[in-house]
Amino acid sequence: MSPPVLADVDVCVVGSGAPRKVVGGGTLRLLERAIEDGYADRVVVGMDAARQGYYHAYGGSPGLVRLLGPLSAMMEERGIDDVTRHALFVENPSRVFAFAAPRGGDP
Repeated sequence: MSPPVLADVDVCVVGSGAPRKVVGGGTLRLLERAIEDGYADRVVVGMDAARQGYYHAYGGSPGLVRLLGPLSAMMEERGIDDVTRHALFVENPSRVFAFAAPRGGDP
């Protein structure tokens, strides 16, 4: 059974970006459990990549492409379908990171 806190918040699953750590560290097991427990619409997947050196735009590596490439492929291999992966990578972040309309008129 998942912790009750998941019923009231969105959860960001953060991996280091290293595939061996994602698999061995339990990130995929955590995702599978959240999906099995009905929380696929509450999860956002991200990377712990806060330095410029991680981004292709700055000549770094691995870049955010690792999420949509190797991680997505590993998720598919574990039976996480296209619809669920789309929710985790597109729909959920769009909702979680949306700005609310200003109250009382123009910004």
